[in-house]
Amino acid sequence: MFLTNAFKIEQPDEGFSPYLLGGIGGEEIGGEEDILDIERLDFLRTFLHLPFEKQYNEAQGEKEKERIKKFSIHLELMVYTHSWESISNLKKLKHLVNLIESKEYDWELKIPKKSKKNYITSEIRDVFQKHNLKIADVITMSYQSQLRNAFAHSQYSFGSDNIYLHNYERKSPQKKNLTFNNWEDIFIKTVLLFFIILRKKKEYRRSIGIEKGEVEIYEPYKKKGYDKRILVYIENSNSFIDKANLKSSSI
Repeated sequence: MFLTNAFKIEQPDEGFSPYLLGGIGGEEIGGEEDILDIERLDFLRTFLHLPFEKQYNEAQGEKEKERIKKFSIHLELMVYTHSWESISNLKKLKHLVNLIESKEYDWELKIPKKSKKNYITSEIRDVFQKHNLKIADVITMSYQSQLRNAFAHSQYSFGSDNIYLHNYERKSPQKKNLTFNNWEDIFIKTVLLFFIILRKKKEYRRSIGIEKGEVEIYEPYKKKGYDKRILVYIENSNSFIDKANLKSSSI
């Protein structure tokens, strides 16, 4: 279910199951959150290919170099904040946690709208840590709610080589400032974390041949027991269809 981005819709068409599998070949599309996340991912891909380094190296004078660097960091802070606010991203991490804990797949997984800091640390990172997985260290190094809040509320400014965080409250692990090098390390780890999850899912799907032949799933049935369904992958529509409906389908 995790590999196929399975999700449940609230109001299915009459006669159809509410339990669905998401997109497989191209985008990571499952429920509504994945659809809403497409534009963010498109922006991120475009942003990562912008020629900031070339512009910086060709800039005339230190003031112009500083302007280009700070412009890039403004955008990086936005990307960083959106990455950790993305419901789609957080659901992938939580589904991974449940998988590691051998829990049933949560077709209706909900991410809290508030208190995401506690959710990310206690419900996700700490579980990875319990299983001695390195992803816990990556999250510890890259997720800092103070940074997210500083960007969201415009409580930051730049020095010659620092980002000053004006929401500092004199308590650990908060910081008064970060060097640009510290920031780049945090930003790169964040971007790589979520890109690698997407890439590994695709690689694993190919390795077990999930995009070929049939997939057998067991979905909750009338709140008691499970109903077995056999799904067939349809390449030209990049989706699955119930084998029982295949003959009557126009695909």
